[in-house]
Amino acid sequence: MMRWQLPEDGHLKINVHGAFSHESNMGVTGAVVRNSAGFLLMASAGWLDSTGSALLVEAEALWDDIRIIPEGTTEHIMVEIDSQELVTLWKNRGKHRSEIKVILNDVEEMISNFNSFQVLHIKRSANFAAHLYAQHASSFLASFVWAEAPSFLQPCLQFDCNNAV
Repeated sequence: MMRWQLPEDGHLKINVHGAFSHESNMGVTGAVVRNSAGFLLMASAGWLDSTGSALLVEAEALWDDIRIIPEGTTEHIMVEIDSQELVTLWKNRGKHRSEIKVILNDVEEMISNFNSFQVLHIKRSANFAAHLYAQHASSFLASFVWAEAPSFLQPCLQFDCNNAV
């Protein structure tokens, strides 16, 4: 089983998750920003009441995570997401015309001031904190942003840091 790993010194790691319901065309997003010590800097949970696809929700989750990066961040940004399709589209963003092209263009503009930015694929087992945030949005049908870890997430963050490889 793959586990969450601490980012290197000078890096921020952002875990992102999106989930989509085909029955209701609704989606949820979750994003967790942590530093090289594993401390939570920001997190968000988003509710999308009308969306078209799982890929679109994953792209919205990526956009959401960039939006919550603290202003003035100088660290290298590493985004981890469990959608291989989104990672592939990001890496080839200049060569396709997918439904998420506009979102990827927005993300590219938003990251232009960072030292470096990369999007990596990870297994869902290493992305559990972002999943919990998305689940929270689903439970309340609302969107949230936190600068401190809410009580429902503290055990997961502690587990990640204590078991980080």
